Amino acid sequence: MMRALTVPALTLTLLAGGCTHPEDRRWTAMTASYSITADEAPSVTVYAFAPPKAGNKTGVKDLSDHGQAAWIDALANSPADAAALRKALSAPLESEAGATGSVDRSKLARTLVISVRKGAVSQPGDRLMRTVVTITPHIPAGEAGPPFEFAGYSVVATDTKVQSIAKLETTTDTKLSASLAPGIGGFGDNSVAGELAHSRTTSADITQQYENLGIDILPNRMIITRESERGLDVVGNTLIALTLAAPIDSERAHSAYLAGTNKLWDKGSMLSEGAASMEVQPLTYFARCDLQVDVALNFQLRRITSGREFYTEGKQSVEIVTAAGETTTQTLIRASDAQGALYQILAKSGSAVLVSPPGSNQRRLLFDSFDEAKRMAAWLNAGARTKVGPNGPGLTLGTGALPHGETYHADFYSGDCPVAQPPSPVSQ
Repeated sequence: MMRALTVPALTLTLLAGGCTHPEDRRWTAMTASYSITADEAPSVTVYAFAPPKAGNKTGVKDLSDHGQAAWIDALANSPADAAALRKALSAPLESEAGATGSVDRSKLARTLVISVRKGAVSQPGDRLMRTVVTITPHIPAGEAGPPFEFAGYSVVATDTKVQSIAKLETTTDTKLSASLAPGIGGFGDNSVAGELAHSRTTSADITQQYENLGIDILPNRMIITRESERGLDVVGNTLIALTLAAPIDSERAHSAYLAGTNKLWDKGSMLSEGAASMEVQPLTYFARCDLQVDVALNFQLRRITSGREFYTEGKQSVEIVTAAGETTTQTLIRASDAQGALYQILAKSGSAVLVSPPGSNQRRLLFDSFDEAKRMAAWLNAGARTKVGPNGPGLTLGTGALPHGETYHADFYSGDCPVAQPPSPVSQ
């Protein structure tokens, strides 16, 4: 006789295991904000300094073996004594003055420093995620265009980096359990049980690419972009080597003649106009004015609202502040650095002595050395002068010849700045 078999419902149990990682999160929670107090806002300062001058003079050690031997023989065969020989051997070999043609001082090679700082009341853990600094030449009131432009720079490659955020490993356990407990008459309690388990492990590398430094340079604008990723801040200095040039039509670009080698005295005696000589070179230069820039800073600030005690950013709640700072006018180069010291000859009336080389227009006569300018003034005071040498440059005062009986003196040349210069210290 067949007995009925009662099978209770099959019981299945499915277990899956996994875990989450704060390292693969930017934050626990985030809110956006577009306002910030002045004390919390970051600031930017821009200034420039002259790079060290590279030595471009040739010394004896730079000659070939045969060249050094010939140079030493030539000096040894001269009547110079041993001390003069040693001095000559250690001196650089320079070209004759005037051999370089025109002198261009309307271009300034400088290293630009862009310094970004966090706000005065920034808290530990808050960091700047992104900054965009825009720099444009400042146009003073009364001038038609910018007094300088960015030129002569090297192409700056965008510096893109990749940060390893985390190496994650996740294990997932899956378990299937089944139990069968039928009641079979005459056989007591019976049960049948079984289990099926499966374990799966996966791993992943989380990385993030960001623009560490990007620079966009045009003649009248420069944009510096910096970004960061987890744990990195974009405060600090950025250095850019470039050249500042006076535009051709700028009121800051001037021209004159620079006195080179001259011979006005011989063995303590003053030479006559026909026996004297002087070389002059065309000179272009910046006006002696402050060079200023307008600087704007746009930024993105990660501000912690909770979880500041954690170094792991994935455990923090944050507020992302996106804002723009005020545009400020800053002195990039002081007037004294825009043009080095130059000297001129002034008459007692206050008019400047002009010079006109043969076949050229008359321009102001300038000197690099105050002593040379004083010697020239003394030579002019010794008698009526119209030119320096039989075929040399002519001398005038305004549109006419140098008047007889006028007295002259050397003076500092201020540089023809087209606008008044208020006291404005370099922002540092």
